[in-house]
Amino acid sequence: MDRSSPSKTREPSIITPPVSQLTPSATGNFLLFIQSEYGNPTPQKGYTTYKKDENIRCEIEKEIIINEMEKVVCVGYKGNGSISGGNLNKTSFSITQDTTLEWLWQKKLVEKDFVLEFDEQEVEIKDVLNISVKASYYGGLKESIKITIDGLPEFISVSIDKELTYIEREAIITFKKVGDMLAGEYKVIINAQCGNLEKNYELNFISKGKVKKTVIKNKDSVLINLKSVENLELADLFQMKLSFPSDKLTICKILPETVIYKNIDKNIMAFTGDFKGDFISIYFDIKKSFSDILPLKIESLVIRDKNKNKIPISITE
Repeated sequence: MDRSSPSKTREPSIITPPVSQLTPSATGNFLLFIQSEYGNPTPQKGYTTYKKDENIRCEIEKEIIINEMEKVVCVGYKGNGSISGGNLNKTSFSITQDTTLEWLWQKKLVEKDFVLEFDEQEVEIKDVLNISVKASYYGGLKESIKITIDGLPEFISVSIDKELTYIEREAIITFKKVGDMLAGEYKVIINAQCGNLEKNYELNFISKGKVKKTVIKNKDSVLINLKSVENLELADLFQMKLSFPSDKLTICKILPETVIYKNIDKNIMAFTGDFKGDFISIYFDIKKSFSDILPLKIESLVIRDKNKNKIPISITE
């Protein structure tokens, strides 16, 4: 059940017209009329035209939160024309005549529960990062929510500006860098307890390594150089796809010499090798002159650590 965005108001009922009163459809086509007091059905509410014998899959949410104390549960559907009735929140049929389908709902009390919503759950860590957290309460639950954070890297500190309560439902979690942070992805678990209920949420921190790209054009040659400038101490291997016009440039030298390369398309070359020396240099001879706009483009660059884990990076020029 999705409790992240409860409905504030109930939608007005839709009156089902008898099949005989449906707007006539085009020859060889039939109308399907969908109605539902709640939810977002597929197909959508209202009229949709289908070809004869076309298979139609109909579906709607199982449960919808109306407010903190109430929810509605789909108890099935009724219909006429090409479909009769059923007790599920989904069905399919082949349409052979104009048809109506109405989704049926029953109100029930909401169980005691709470949900936390974060404005961001995958973020690039900076010197200071503020993340908003909002609490929703259901079923009469009113205890305060206690938050603890596990798996926090030693180079990040954390503080929360206030306790989440039934009255004060929004807080700010502040993360600060307190040391050097190596490039990588760091998973943090946010544990929340409210009464005898407990939930865990994941927050992913991304620290990007920085690679500087320089391109130098001389009279008869072109050099593209990639150099580690920040946070890539764990870099071990790289994979790169570089596009360039093969009728104008030809590779004459690559450093380090252990780099392996091959053509994967007429104008795209794939490179792989060690990145332990923190640089890659590729030299080209110019076979045919071209404009001052250098026709070199890095299509992709992946750097991995010794455990083959991908290291997030950004390329600067």
